[in-house]
Amino acid sequence: DVQSITANFESLHASGEPEERGGVSDASDGYDVFIQRLRSPQSADLVQGVRHFVSSLETSDTEEGIGIEPAVLTASSIQLPGGKTIDLPKLNLFGLSGRTNITGSNPSLQELTAPKENVTQEQSVGSPLLKRYASQISSYLLKTNNVLKNHPLWNSDTDDAFRVQGSLPLETFLYQKCHSILQKALRVDSQTENDVLTRQIQSLGFVTWEHLDLPILEHVIDSKLWSAPIHALHRIRTVHAPRSKLSCLMDVYRGINEALAAASIVNASENTDTTPKPAGADDVLPAIILAILHAKPVEFCSELVFCQLFCDPDALRGEAGYVLTNVYGAVQFLKTVEDSSSFSIGREEYA
Repeated sequence: DVQSITANFESLHASGEPEERGGVSDASDGYDVFIQRLRSPQSADLVQGVRHFVSSLETSDTEEGIGIEPAVLTASSIQLPGGKTIDLPKLNLFGLSGRTNITGSNPSLQELTAPKENVTQEQSVGSPLLKRYASQISSYLLKTNNVLKNHPLWNSDTDDAFRVQGSLPLETFLYQKCHSILQKALRVDSQTENDVLTRQIQSLGFVTWEHLDLPILEHVIDSKLWSAPIHALHRIRTVHAPRSKLSCLMDVYRGINEALAAASIVNASENTDTTPKPAGADDVLPAIILAILHAKPVEFCSELVFCQLFCDPDALRGEAGYVLTNVYGAVQFLKTVEDSSSFSIGREEYA
């Protein structure tokens, strides 16, 4: 039955939450080792270097001001079967111009959910201050990683051990120390877009799986399987490192796919004439849209700007880039939809 099938999926995937301390199973222990080593008198210069670096960011913040330009992200182009391309940069995902009904000049939900053959990440555009922060932090992490590798407390670590006890916790530690500075800049840079998305989410509170033509979710929408991507959307605000935030977005995507897979099994087990078709790739984006509506994530545009600007470009290739593109598409749909005609059924019909 429905309960047993969803329970089986929940037990299979109850693997725990990714740690902000590194994103791997032993990352918590690795972070603790890192902190213990920083407390050693031999690490006094390292600790002082971090303090000096954070202080230099604060100084440049005060001297130059924050948010010279609004954040206008150029996300990706998606090549569809048959050669058709959706040029997502032209959607002006986080800009203010051309806010129109998505059924008009912008791509339709059906276009955005069409099967994607490949996703190519393009360079993002943020405020000069944010871009400088990203460059400075990247350079500092690279330099300090090299220092750690030759430090007497880390130089005997294997490559795997150094990753868990050195490079990953260093990144987390640094972003924790820089968090308030970066958040201040991100809010100024993306606050208007955050407000637009928040208002849209509030106004679309009536939307259910029916509006997004997702009958396959009917039997799992109230299960723990569906709560997993919602929880991941909430968790993104509680972590600081870009790698950890990206991991949360990946958990959103995986949680949605697990919910769709379980729903397919439930529907197949019912074996009726009215059973919805099995879940497919074109169900993912509508499901992400629904998850965002249910989660109501705070300052979500800022979080996406942060991921685009501060994640290692290598980390945004492959599956992660595909996920980020789908999340961008979901946000664009929510930010631009102006009436219920964009959905399978309208507000009046549903009421």
